[in-house]
Amino acid sequence: LLGETPNSPTSPLGRLRKIGPAFPGSTWGEFQLAAADGQALYHFTRDGRHLRTVDTTTGQDLYQFGYDANGYLIRLTDLDGDLTTIERDEQSIVAPDGQRTRLTVNANGYLETVTNPAGETYHLGYTNDGLLTQFTTPRGHTTTMQYDPLGRLVKEENPVGGGWTLSRTQTGTDFESSLTSAEHRTSRYLVDMLNETSEHRPRRHPKCRNQLEQWDDPSDSSRWYGHHPKTGSRPAVWDALASVAGVENYFA
Repeated sequence: LLGETPNSPTSPLGRLRKIGPAFPGSTWGEFQLAAADGQALYHFTRDGRHLRTVDTTTGQDLYQFGYDANGYLIRLTDLDGDLTTIERDEQSIVAPDGQRTRLTVNANGYLETVTNPAGETYHLGYTNDGLLTQFTTPRGHTTTMQYDPLGRLVKEENPVGGGWTLSRTQTGTDFESSLTSAEHRTSRYLVDMLNETSEHRPRRHPKCRNQLEQWDDPSDSSRWYGHHPKTGSRPAVWDALASVAGVENYFA
């Protein structure tokens, strides 16, 4: 969630905490984010490197990403096994059929331009400490990003006036993050410090139309919870295929 301190195993009060993996197949310290439509799952290392993109319907890897010893992206493999490589010395990306996309970096080493094989150039701008502030397409359409003093994203605005506004409200050791669209639709995500070893982290199930919550559970970290669509009670859902009376209405 927003504002987590990288590589920190403790709470703000210094208490040890446990964060269990949200889905099978991940290792300690890794995490996953679901696409808005629930069709894909993005798998990251604890320091933010994108490892793979998974099709949630088939369970197959749509993309796999490889890095060099310095942690730089050098390889992308798609579902068909086609390999795209990044030549760091040549500052270019080579597609499976040999087309080259040229890259340039600024004085701070941040990616500044991307020119595709058709000669179209994309431009990127940053703060002095490397936070992306704008992305401009070859047609001059610019998306901008704004951050708070701690470097957390607070606003993203696209060329047509859409985008997202993010906020964070701290209450003691707990906090709530809100994500509001340009149409003023808001989603809220909570982190509650339940005890010294666990956190309550409500999040949306990737294959669910309605709100289901998941949090660390000492006995089973795969449990999902949500309001029954008819009675309003909160049944436990063990996985995406579980059958609890009425709960199937949650899933697309």
